Amino acid sequence: MVASQPAASGVLRSTKRCPASLLGTGPCSEATQPAAHTSASAALKVRPPASRCGQAIRRAFLCRFSRTSRTPGDVSKWKARRDFRTRPWPRATLCLRSTSTRSKKSGGRAEAFGIPLLHTQGANMNASIRARLFCAALTLALFTTHFSACTSGSVEDAITAAPVADAEVRLYGWPPPESTGYSWEWPRDLRREQPDHFTRSAAARFNGSNFGLGGAGPCLVDPESTLIPGQWYRVRVDHPDYRPGIFYRFHDGFNETCAFDLCSSAGIESAEGPCRREDFALWPREGDYQLLPDIIVDVREFEDNLWQCALMPSGPPIFGLRVGSSTANVGTGPLHLEGRGFGVEDDPELAQVVQKIDRNQGGQDEVDLGQDTFELHPGHNHIHFKDWLELNLIEPTAECDTPGERPESCKLASGTKLSFCIMDLEPFDAEIREHYEGHQRYPEPPTCDSVEQGLSPGWKDVYHALLEGQVIIVGDAEAMEALPTAVIVEASVDPRGKLTELDTTNNRASQRLTRPLDLPALCNSPRSRIDCSGPESSFDDEEQEMCPDYLRFIDNLTVRRP
Repeated sequence: MVASQPAASGVLRSTKRCPASLLGTGPCSEATQPAAHTSASAALKVRPPASRCGQAIRRAFLCRFSRTSRTPGDVSKWKARRDFRTRPWPRATLCLRSTSTRSKKSGGRAEAFGIPLLHTQGANMNASIRARLFCAALTLALFTTHFSACTSGSVEDAITAAPVADAEVRLYGWPPPESTGYSWEWPRDLRREQPDHFTRSAAARFNGSNFGLGGAGPCLVDPESTLIPGQWYRVRVDHPDYRPGIFYRFHDGFNETCAFDLCSSAGIESAEGPCRREDFALWPREGDYQLLPDIIVDVREFEDNLWQCALMPSGPPIFGLRVGSSTANVGTGPLHLEGRGFGVEDDPELAQVVQKIDRNQGGQDEVDLGQDTFELHPGHNHIHFKDWLELNLIEPTAECDTPGERPESCKLASGTKLSFCIMDLEPFDAEIREHYEGHQRYPEPPTCDSVEQGLSPGWKDVYHALLEGQVIIVGDAEAMEALPTAVIVEASVDPRGKLTELDTTNNRASQRLTRPLDLPALCNSPRSRIDCSGPESSFDDEEQEMCPDYLRFIDNLTVRRP
C-alpha cells in the first residue's frame, strides 16, 4: 500500500477454517480461528468455512476478480471501484496459475491455468448460475496469465523491531460501506468481529515476515485473501502488551517479487511472484518515545468538486477544477506548530517555526522547520504554512501511476494551496481519539487568532471546494479541450517534507474524474460560472473568495491578497 503494511507465517483469511492437515500447528491452532458469524449481513460479506479447504491448498495463486484479472471490456464495467468495493453482492473467485511460475518439481514447466473449483461468495447459487460463472472463469483463464500476488509483512515492536507474536490484525476497506460522506467519523468498535480480513501474527519471521494474507506457515494456502490494489485500507493491530495500532494505508499495487512455497497433495513447490510488503510497528504501553503525528489526505473529500468557468475582465473565459480537500491526523500524537518572532515589531531574520513533539512519559521535543515554512499573515495575525497542500491534475496512464517516477509531462495542471491555518475542524476516527488522547486541542476559535496551530489525533482539517486556493486552473477553452476525457485529481499534504511524522508514504491521495465536454454549457450554468469581469470593489462574497485565483493566473501575480 503506499502507505506501510505486512506476510507469511501467520494466517490471513476471512473466517475460513484451516485445512485439517494444518490444524493445531502454529498459526492454524484452534485459538486463531475467528468466531463464526451468523447474521444476515455476515453471510454476504464472509466466506463460509468451506469443507473444500483441502482443495484450496491446491489452488496456488488464486485471484480475486481484481483489476489485474479483468479483460479490457471488464475495466469500464468495474472502473467505479467504490461500488465494487462496498457492495456486498456475491463475487466469483477463480483460480489461475501464472505461466511464469517456476516449479522445482516440474523443472520450470508451469500450467497455463488450473481451475479445480469455482468458489462463490454470498448467498447460495443455483446450478445454472454456478455453471455460467464457471464458463466465464474458464474463458477468462484462457486469455489471462498473471500472478494474483500476495500481501505480507511484519508486526513488530516499534522500539526494538522484534517480531510481535499473537497480534490480531484486522483490515477494512476505506472508506467502508458504512460511510455516509466526507463528514462521517469511524466509530468505536465498528465491525470488530466482522473485519474484511483477519489474521494473527506468528512468533518467528519467514522471509522477513510474520504474517501474510493467505499464508499458513511457509505455504501459500488461501491466495484469495490478497488485497485488491488501487484502494485504501484501514488496519487495526491489537496486542495486550501494546497500545492499539491504527493505520491508514493505500495499496498501490504489487511492487516486489517474493518467493513462495506452494503446498499441494504432491508436496511443496517453490515459486516466485509479485507481492507487497507492509509492516506495522506497535508502541509499548510503557517507555519513553515520541508520539508522532501521521497526516493523510481524506480521499472522500474529492467528492466535493466543481468544474468552473470564470469570466475575465478581458479575453476568453478561464476554466478550472475546484476541489475540496481535508487532512487528517491518524498518528499517535498531535501535530503542534508554533511560530516565534512573527510579531510586527520583531526582526524577521530571527523568526522561527518549530514543531513540538510530545513524549510518552511527558515532556516535548522541538524540531526547527526553518523560516521558509511559515509566514505571518498581517491581516489575520496568524501564521500560514507554505505549500501545506499541493493539488495536481495527472494524466491517467500507466507511466504516470507512480509518484516520484513519473515524467513531468504527466502533470496536466497544478495549483498550490497555502493553508489558511491548521486546526481540529471535524472528528475523523473515534478509536484514535480514544486511545491517543485525541481531545480537541486546536479548535476555532482561538486557533486562527494565534501563531500556534495543529491537528490532534483522530481529527481533520477541511478546505471546501469554494474556498480561495482550492482550484487547479487549466486555462482557456483550448487548454480544456486538450485534456483527456478522464483525468486524475491528486492531493499531497506537506509535499516538501517539512514535518516529522510516523509515515510519509500515505501523504498522497487521488481520484479519477471526467472533464466536461460541453464548455458553453459550463459557462452558461449559474452553478459553474463565476463572474470576475467587474471591478473588485463590486465582487460579492463568493466572487471575493474565488476570483483572485483566476486573476492571479491571468496577471501572473505572486503576491496573495490579504
